[in-house]
Amino acid sequence: ERTVRAAHLNPTKNPQKIIDQWIRDNSQETILVFKDANKLAIYNAHLTKKEAEVSKSLFPRVAPANQSDGNRF
Repeated sequence: ERTVRAAHLNPTKNPQKIIDQWIRDNSQETILVFKDANKLAIYNAHLTKKEAEVSKSLFPRVAPANQSDGNRF
């Protein structure tokens, strides 16, 4: 936990609860999911149009928010 806090991050035992709150706050929120990540920091960020374009070019295989295979995680 000290290592996580030293990186200016907040550890959580229930990340799903945080994500559920983001969805309640804004159901159109974009959330990126990285399969097989062994270390992951999740941020609630609002992207500008330019940032969104860059993100799409970096992560072209990430499905848009309105497409889902039915799995939450």
